[in-house]
Amino acid sequence: MSIITVFNSTKTINTIRKQSLQSFNCRVETDKTKH
Repeated sequence: MSIITVFNSTKTINTIRKQSLQSFNCRVETDKTKH
C-alpha cells in the first residue's frame, strides 16, 4: 500500500514539475517576442 502511495505521489510531483516547466517556457517565449 505504501509503495503505491509513493508511486502515485511521485507521478503527481512529475506532472506538477512538467506543468511548471511548460509555463516557464511559455513565459520565456513571451519575453523573447517582447524584445
